[in-house]
Amino acid sequence: MNYTKFHNKCSEIEAKFGGTRDTKIRTCIDTSIFDKSKSLLEIGAGKSYTFKQVCDDYYTLDTDTDLDVTWHDIFLIDRKFDYIIANQVLEHVKKSLLEQTVKEWCDLLKKDGIILITLPNIQYWMKQIGDFDHKHPMAYFHAGAFLELCGSVEIIDVYKYGKRVNAIQNANETEQFLFAFMSKWFELDPFDFITIIARKK
Repeated sequence: MNYTKFHNKCSEIEAKFGGTRDTKIRTCIDTSIFDKSKSLLEIGAGKSYTFKQVCDDYYTLDTDTDLDVTWHDIFLIDRKFDYIIANQVLEHVKKSLLEQTVKEWCDLLKKDGIILITLPNIQYWMKQIGDFDHKHPMAYFHAGAFLELCGSVEIIDVYKYGKRVNAIQNANETEQFLFAFMSKWFELDPFDFITIIARKK
């Protein structure tokens, strides 16, 4: 991928949605955008099948062969999906495979389909240090640039969330000051994750 083109796209997305510290805050992944009667592919579902109740027509895709996944059905029937969710997956993909991976995911989307990707918040760097299995840290606008340049999609929303959202939002004046101080001088953001939502063109 052309670096200048990639860098410009990152800047464009960051300008549209704000830096990581300025993005919207939610308490969890918002699944209200999904229509239950439509199809959903969850990539990297693991054993939890977190989003199985979101859509009636639900498929999973995972590299763990010990899991009860339905990935083979996808390729046998050559189908496309209304929605794709990749929850905490992209940071496990090698850099050399990012373009191909994102393109293949988006190729499984129907026109106007939605892909929702979550990533660890790169500015929650104390947690990043402890995530040994992650291949690389990635800001939301990096992932967004890969999506728009490789996947023929448009980023339509970005927000951050975490386990302590209510505590942070209801923090007292002193704690709020400390959050602001740590954010400004140490680039530390206390929200665990970032969500990126894109629509297939």
